[in-house]
Amino acid sequence: MSNTLKKENSVYLQQHANDPIHWNTWSDELLEKAKKEQKIIFISIGYAACHWCHVMHRECFQDTEVANYLNANYVCIKVDREERPDLDSIYQSAHYILSEATGGWPLSSFINPYTQLPIFSGLYFPKEKFLELIQLIDRETKGRLEKISESQANLVNLLNSYQEKQEEQLDLCEIAKLYCEQNDRIYDEQNGGYGSQTKFPQTAKLKLNFYLGRIYHENAEISEDVLRKNKETIHSICSKGLNDCISGGFFRYCVDPKWQIPHFEKMLYDNALIIDALCDAWVIGNDPLIKDKIFSAIKWLEKELKTEDGKYYSSIDADSNGIEGGYYTFSMDELKQILTIDELNTYHLQCQSLQIENEDEYFPIERGNHLSEKDRKDLGSIFKKLDAYRWSNKFYPTKNTNIILSWNGMALKAISKAAKIFQEDRFSLLSENLIESILKDNISQLDKDNLCLTNNDKHIFIDDYAFLIDGLIEYLEYRWDDELYSLTLELANTMIDLFWDHKEGFWFNYKDRDKLLFNPKIVFDESTPSGYAIAIIVLTKLGIIAANSQYLEIAERAIQIQSEVISKTPQSCSMLFLAANFYTHAKSIIFFGDERDDQLWNKKIYSQFNPYLFAFNLPNDTSHKLFQDKLDNKNKNNIFICGRGYCSNPFQDLEEVFKQI
Repeated sequence: MSNTLKKENSVYLQQHANDPIHWNTWSDELLEKAKKEQKIIFISIGYAACHWCHVMHRECFQDTEVANYLNANYVCIKVDREERPDLDSIYQSAHYILSEATGGWPLSSFINPYTQLPIFSGLYFPKEKFLELIQLIDRETKGRLEKISESQANLVNLLNSYQEKQEEQLDLCEIAKLYCEQNDRIYDEQNGGYGSQTKFPQTAKLKLNFYLGRIYHENAEISEDVLRKNKETIHSICSKGLNDCISGGFFRYCVDPKWQIPHFEKMLYDNALIIDALCDAWVIGNDPLIKDKIFSAIKWLEKELKTEDGKYYSSIDADSNGIEGGYYTFSMDELKQILTIDELNTYHLQCQSLQIENEDEYFPIERGNHLSEKDRKDLGSIFKKLDAYRWSNKFYPTKNTNIILSWNGMALKAISKAAKIFQEDRFSLLSENLIESILKDNISQLDKDNLCLTNNDKHIFIDDYAFLIDGLIEYLEYRWDDELYSLTLELANTMIDLFWDHKEGFWFNYKDRDKLLFNPKIVFDESTPSGYAIAIIVLTKLGIIAANSQYLEIAERAIQIQSEVISKTPQSCSMLFLAANFYTHAKSIIFFGDERDDQLWNKKIYSQFNPYLFAFNLPNDTSHKLFQDKLDNKNKNNIFICGRGYCSNPFQDLEEVFKQI
């Protein structure tokens, strides 16, 4: 047997293609081989931009002593978590149960091939400890695998109970109060954000906080609390180390509680989700810093992740020539070389230079000052010079060229939302290019009635459907297109056919894919919001605009199935709690006509924060026939207010519509 990863397309798997370990990808044949040879499976899960994955790669997986022992005594499987999030979810859940600690990457699990259950699970190990570990596990399990299988029954029960929940009645206001109490325990009052050590943006919480602050605006106990937390957290996200003030965009997280030093990888999904949340923050507060960060992040996406055909790659590595953050830091000598004396003085006045690990390397972050237009322009010129120096003189990190459809759906939503709010044609062009590319490469005919998603030989999951549909709906809100609307409905139908189970809810993987340990239902927010929750939101929107009772019934049933999770742990499933609230309050404005008052429309729809409200402007010659029997042909414009199960008679005056909402 040999290393088979050279034939794989994944950048992460290619990084391990020359390892002396006999790596393989997950397959039924590998499971049978391990059973036949009575060997434990060592499964290593990571991704291309992961710093600690690279460290373990150098220390362990390129080491011949480690490789020889693994090759002789284990069957070794390498998994790219971006390509197989189902496997990652399963073994992260098992890791949590075994270790009573949160998981991460690299994930190192030792699997019994008879049960597909881990015997031991950990994360990063240095060589000495890893060598001791693989020798110990081999020694203790040799010839005992079938007997060990009997003792793993309890873990099977725990994993199954992790999926099974009771159904309850939901009191959304009381759950909102519980959510605030749970968040209070983990909110950092001094620095903003959640947690006392590392700081992640946690965009699902930001979105939910904005939503609750609007829905419960008359309840100060809820509204003032969540909006204050969001204001503080977003200020930290925009003005400290999570943001790359030089090149634009956002890093994955900060390694310290003060949001100063980032973990330097940049992910497509983080940037898309942060842009989306910042658009809400801009509408609420009109802070010019937030607008600046939205524009610079989209510019960064376009410059560094956009493909020639309009889609977006998945990430940029943290490491530069083996040095974490090397691309993003500057020595003091470099700063003096790049900037004039006046520019250097302005730089030191407006920026902090944070020293990295006691070396002569510094990472610049803005001081968060309220700058005049001139100061911001001067600082922008300095940042352009520093960015040009990086681009020309530093070793550029590895770019992960995976195309993840769900993450591209997030990007489509974020960019379309920015186009809508700021009326930016440049952003709308990016959205149109992305849609055209997906239509060309990733849509196939499933049957005579419906389309399906494809992505070369990659697996497709509910996240791919839900987030892409979400992005398409956002674009339709900005610019209606009859054909795109029909396609969106067809994708929604296929999502239901492939993933929906009336008893169980939305599976993460296809319903009929039953060869894994279990088919997860991901309702908790992880590195991205729950696709289960996004599916509820998009079916609610489509159910209202298409007057499709099946969509609405499925959305309601999906909430009901997870009602216990929502009522007991809302802070862990923020997007699912948001989906339940959205389903309850959702309303749509549907405008038919070619003579819309754009200034009034933008003021009422895009410049006010109404998270439960979504709006479409359809031309009079639309093929959408749902409202045709209600149109008053004497009027140039007809405006409807629609909710679950109803639509109003037509209004002609937009001002009157808003009095009714």
